[in-house]
Amino acid sequence: MAGLIPMAVAAIAFGGPQTPPQQATQLPDVVVENRPLEEIVRSFVDEVADPLPGFGPARWDRKLCVRVAYLRRDFVRFMVDRIDRAARDLGVETEYVNCRPNVLVVAAADGQEMARAMVNARPGLFLTYVTGANRSREDLEAFQAADMPVRWWHISLPVNADTGQSLVRLPGQEPGGTSGETGSRLRTELQNDLQRVFIVVDFNEANGTSIGALSDYVAMVALAQVNPDADTSRYDTILNLFDGDGAPSGLTDWDRSYLQALYNARLDQRQPGAQLEAISRVMARTRGNPSEGER
Repeated sequence: MAGLIPMAVAAIAFGGPQTPPQQATQLPDVVVENRPLEEIVRSFVDEVADPLPGFGPARWDRKLCVRVAYLRRDFVRFMVDRIDRAARDLGVETEYVNCRPNVLVVAAADGQEMARAMVNARPGLFLTYVTGANRSREDLEAFQAADMPVRWWHISLPVNADTGQSLVRLPGQEPGGTSGETGSRLRTELQNDLQRVFIVVDFNEANGTSIGALSDYVAMVALAQVNPDADTSRYDTILNLFDGDGAPSGLTDWDRSYLQALYNARLDQRQPGAQLEAISRVMARTRGNPSEGER
């Protein structure tokens, strides 16, 4: 397996054919807690959201192309389908065949060993030295050293919301125009877009987890910057999947409300904290009335 690691990592940069997904079922969950809804929502958003320091939360604004490596073919098709369905529910377009992967999910018997091998094979894909693209070298070491069933690493860029042009260009990206920051003191025309995500699944650590629940967990961290150290024990969320008995069987209503708020909220506030507040407001509103939203 070790000899194939550089190929798996390179796939996210150079692309390859994808396997068309199949249909899968999902089960809703309900959150009940004896606190005001707005307080619960804001606490959850503050706990889970993990934007880069000084930047607002990032989300996908381009077609999603998922590759899953080192799983059985039927599991690959199932996981790609679950991620695809979760993305399309948020209005994110997806593609499968002859596309350049921007979400790479790699299964391994030893997650730490795989993560280190991936970083060593293509370090520039993880630590770009581009402002607003990735977390620090210390965070990258934690990504490799963590004892977790699933670990993830996001790459994002600040871009112009109207033109899609980025302020900077990642190494290896096609040349293109860049856009300076505009707007007012309170509003900005910049948004933070996810560019690629690396996810490593340690199948020994995840032993006993259903492929459905695992796929939804992967979908959650592929679609949002999730804090790996978040304490979500008070909430009904797929992020509790590995915390013992009573774990959710898939994305819960709470998870879907958060993702919908992340992708529907207007994130043109100049202050990152105000963007998180906007997500909280939309989530609280839609939890109180699922037919309402904001764009």
